[in-house]
Amino acid sequence: MTNAASASVTAGFRGVFIEGGAGTVVNNGTIGGGIGVDLYTGGTLTNAGAIVGSSGPAVAFGGTGSNLLALDPGFRFSGLVSGSASARNTLELASAASAGTVIGLGSQYVHFQSIVFDPGAEWAITGLQRGLAGTI
Repeated sequence: MTNAASASVTAGFRGVFIEGGAGTVVNNGTIGGGIGVDLYTGGTLTNAGAIVGSSGPAVAFGGTGSNLLALDPGFRFSGLVSGSASARNTLELASAASAGTVIGLGSQYVHFQSIVFDPGAEWAITGLQRGLAGTI
């Protein structure tokens, strides 16, 4: 599913819900719902826009495989971003013309085992040491 920069996807319970196999979501616009994006059986989310969880997490990854959350500078989340407790979850920080910031590792971003910086990427990361169970 791809959401363009000028587009908005909203729903009462889940803005985007994919189950039955790994899903792929690319967001450049706005996605909102009780749960913003629910990748029930895992997958990949690339976010350069805004994702809002109004009564639950902004993002919930499920599954038991490998999940990827790729962020572009300027992204925004409102709510918890949770990798699956049963999967290998990677946070990828993309390269762009401007620097990015991730605030809340271990409190807003949970269950991510590694952080990968794309070549040329400039990011500031803050949070709790326990928020990272792997390598940078």
